[in-house]
Amino acid sequence: MKISIFFEKIISLFFSKEEHLDVDVDPVAPAPIKKESEKKAMVDWSNPKNNISKYFTVHEALWLPSWRTYHIPSEEEKKEIIKLAHKMDIIRERIGMPIFVHVWIRPTYVNQPGHSRHGQNYNLFIGSTATHSAHISGKAIDFHVNSKSGPDGCKEMRDKIQPWLEELDVRMENNKGSWIHIDTKPVTGKRFFNP
Repeated sequence: MKISIFFEKIISLFFSKEEHLDVDVDPVAPAPIKKESEKKAMVDWSNPKNNISKYFTVHEALWLPSWRTYHIPSEEEKKEIIKLAHKMDIIRERIGMPIFVHVWIRPTYVNQPGHSRHGQNYNLFIGSTATHSAHISGKAIDFHVNSKSGPDGCKEMRDKIQPWLEELDVRMENNKGSWIHIDTKPVTGKRFFNP
């Protein structure tokens, strides 16, 4: 009897709206779903280990391997990176294997003050003259799937992902390389397109 009264008092301390909470909160209501803008605000873009989604990190999104530096993203780039990351989370879960990012954003002008390449075009350095690449704004990712590397492994994964393209509202490049390209650019032709 005394124990149940004790627990009732404890419970009332935590769940009494009138006396103990400054706001009117229903303790049994589910937590509100965060909007994309709130998720973006929660990412610490200065910490490479910080997650931008369930499976992907700031490092994977912003690392420029050829220059061994990070790009500092604009607000619009952050928005596009997070949008793509959540679509890639779904792909990662459906595949059931880790994804290894080759490159995500390839900015036209690297925004990394103090770096010797600050303000230079990363795409020109790596030999790309694509001025409309989805990578420029963070809307594209190149990757391979664990234990499915090389042209044959990537082809197998492209074949697996292709039926999901319309549902996820993404495009995929039909290449013969050792990477898979997914992007969120608007579809103007085919979702599974030739480079």
